[in-house]
Amino acid sequence: MKNFGNSKLISTVSVIIPVYNSENYLVECIKSILAQTYKNLEIILIDDGSTDTSPQICDEFAQKDNRIKVVHQQNSGVSEARNAGLRIATGQYLIFVDSDDLINSEYIETLMHYNADVVVSNSHISGTFSKQEIIERYDELKGFVGPCEKLYNLDTDTSVVFVERGTKGLVVINGASEAKTLDVAVGLADGTYINRVDGKTEYKV
Repeated sequence: MKNFGNSKLISTVSVIIPVYNSENYLVECIKSILAQTYKNLEIILIDDGSTDTSPQICDEFAQKDNRIKVVHQQNSGVSEARNAGLRIATGQYLIFVDSDDLINSEYIETLMHYNADVVVSNSHISGTFSKQEIIERYDELKGFVGPCEKLYNLDTDTSVVFVERGTKGLVVINGASEAKTLDVAVGLADGTYINRVDGKTEYKV
């Protein structure tokens, strides 16, 4: 794992947020992203058929900040919502944030200082894994294969898609071939992802 030069720090990071009936938390979530010290962002809000005021909240923020894109679609589940965001994302780097979660103001800037295909911000996992190994060892590596709390480098020949696995969905990171491996780094600095569980917050670094 090595530190990037300054050239990386001008790259665009796409932030994909699947949204479904999140009116109680969505404003705080979006504000935490707009408050990032890393400013070169493309923020993609995927309204997955919400029936509360979430669609209006998304549109109101998009009117105020031209970095925000909003997609309204019929309810298709969180995996398809993420895939919808991936289809329109243009950034060289990518993160996912759930609409009821928050990120510390330096979260993205912190992760951008690590050199890897995937930077994991709260895991002991570090090393190189083949695509097939990630799929076969899902239960063991599920802390890695979950979508959030990670920065994905899309400037390689790596692509990211989602397939349904229960309610959460499984992130499958596809390389050019079955032999493609992923370099996985662990973020050890102060970038904090704040995960809300049953209305309570958990702080993860």
